[in-house]
Amino acid sequence: MNNEDLDVALREALHRQAGYAPVPHGLAETVRYRSRRRAIRDRIAVACLAAVLVCGAAVGVGVTMRPEPSVAAAFGSDEVAVCVALTDGRVTTVTLTERRDGDTVDTEQSDSTDGTVALRHTARGGEFPVTVEVVPLRTVETAWERGEPTTVGTRTARLTTTDSGALLLMTDLDIAGLVIVVETGEPAPTEARLLAWVESFSVHTDPAACA
Repeated sequence: MNNEDLDVALREALHRQAGYAPVPHGLAETVRYRSRRRAIRDRIAVACLAAVLVCGAAVGVGVTMRPEPSVAAAFGSDEVAVCVALTDGRVTTVTLTERRDGDTVDTEQSDSTDGTVALRHTARGGEFPVTVEVVPLRTVETAWERGEPTTVGTRTARLTTTDSGALLLMTDLDIAGLVIVVETGEPAPTEARLLAWVESFSVHTDPAACA
């Protein structure tokens, strides 16, 4: 056996002996501790990455989210005039005029021959279609009584839902026992959006205000 073969045999023998050698005291525990620390570090890194991805997604949603439309865009008008004409204390006509940026976009009138007027108007110019009625309070008394008390400007109002789930906002006109009844269609606005639009309503006894 030459010197080279002797060196190889010696290294192999030493390697085999090392495999059977006992682990020095504390070494195994140190290895396990380092392994646990590495695993914890890896989990923290993964959690941080996930949080970054979630935040990034949330920011992306916020950037692409469509803002709420203006009152005019939501309902087709930013001002609604209701004119109640009276003769000897009796209602003769009710006129409703929708305006947007000062321009008339729609108008409707209802005549009365018996002193009771029922005007029905559907606003379709915006994102949320709504029906507006001007009727005697007695015709919606049941809905009024079950409605939640609220106010529209300084006027007394009631807010409730129909059997089909539509919002129903009733506002007392303080004129000849009439109320404005606004009923939402589909898609429906939120209560806050509906209240904001109805607050743009003005009530007059001079028909010229709706011309």
